[in-house]
Amino acid sequence: MIMNKYLPRLEDLVPISDSTETFSETPMVREFSKLYVKEQLQVLADLVRQSMIYMKYPNPNNDRDILMGDDFTSSKVFLDYIHDLNLFPKSHLALVNSRKNIDLKNSSLYHFVVIVEAPNNKTFMVDTTPDVGYTYGKVIDLEHQDIYQSYTVVDSTLEELISLIRNDMYYISHGQYNYSQIENYNIFKKSLQNVDYLDGLFYRYYECVMDSNFSHLKEILKHEFFDKITEFENIEQLNDIHKEPVIERWKSNLEFLLENSKDYKAQQIEAQKIIGEEKKDKYLDLRDMSILYNHITPRLFYEFGYNVIIIKSSSYLLGISKSVTLSMIPDQRRLITEYDCNIGEKSELGLYPMSFFHPHGMKYNYQMKGPNKVILLNDDQDLLNERKHWIRKNYGQKIKGHYVEWFNGEKMLWDPNLLTNYVHSTDDACEASMHFLVGYPEYQVFTRFNYPNPVLMKRKK
Repeated sequence: MIMNKYLPRLEDLVPISDSTETFSETPMVREFSKLYVKEQLQVLADLVRQSMIYMKYPNPNNDRDILMGDDFTSSKVFLDYIHDLNLFPKSHLALVNSRKNIDLKNSSLYHFVVIVEAPNNKTFMVDTTPDVGYTYGKVIDLEHQDIYQSYTVVDSTLEELISLIRNDMYYISHGQYNYSQIENYNIFKKSLQNVDYLDGLFYRYYECVMDSNFSHLKEILKHEFFDKITEFENIEQLNDIHKEPVIERWKSNLEFLLENSKDYKAQQIEAQKIIGEEKKDKYLDLRDMSILYNHITPRLFYEFGYNVIIIKSSSYLLGISKSVTLSMIPDQRRLITEYDCNIGEKSELGLYPMSFFHPHGMKYNYQMKGPNKVILLNDDQDLLNERKHWIRKNYGQKIKGHYVEWFNGEKMLWDPNLLTNYVHSTDDACEASMHFLVGYPEYQVFTRFNYPNPVLMKRKK
């Protein structure tokens, strides 16, 4: 198989050890060959996950080639990737059910991961899901942390069945109905009726059909699976209640971390576990699509050529926010969307956004306390960089080095080159994906703790 064009070769992976770099706290602080096995797997998982575009019902005919899909797709892509790199030959796809100490044993959780038997005699679970949630995007040493109640190896027979169902879900979800889908249903319904670990797959298939206008198949499902669906729904309601104390414990853990630790990575992981369960829908409306915040990846911005600018509090204090915005976006047709926030204050779960903006972000937290505007736009990063530096050179020079009164009445040293520098712009799709969600760090699929894909840091040809 030819290496996927979105994924880099090992020789393209450059260590990041300079603490002034945005992604200097990723595992890739040494050459790839010198990393521990778990670190190598984490870097590879980061590369796959950020390169995906999430789709609930992907096209099985090309999802692995174009990297558009869900956890099944990303797991298969990961297996393709390590095969192409001649790494970790003892790896396989697994279907997992019910998380230990979280879900009821009979819950209909349905999820795919990769199990890697590493050369160091350790077994790892690699989760490449392009979403935010419990263990999503993580590499877990199964000797020390066992996550799921059951792991089912997806052999060729099971994969054929799963692919048949996923194929039908794709076409049904796109309004394409035919009699062969009913024939397929008659083929796989016995498995769906009798194999417990496929309950979650069936539930997703059922939802897909019920959301469609395929009246004939809907009537068949209602007739033949009414009792099973009723049982599913009852179990899920019970499972939601069962998880409540777990979520409350996560919230207590997060509160403790926020009060007593500067381990920002641990804070973000804990917050994302909570968001993954509470499923608060926040959307980015993009062209003819609505994309959940927790599905935004660098690949998405790479495809559209999008970058981000942030109008900082200092622009508002000086009364030049409109002028700065117009200087940065002279062609307003390039503006995609925007939102207002206060980056210096806590997010909805108590995270400080600047902790997740840059390794040194908290040094400038005070200067971000005030109005900020995050803007997504379709413009060239080099042009944005030129405009940004022109603004810094030409505005506020008379008060440079003087103290001014900040929004809270306290004195602030004016420094248009660093502390009070009016506007920020991103340099590539990886930074843009992360910085667009600066006001919502709980929702970042791609964080500053992930190794950035060098392919996505270039301009799309």
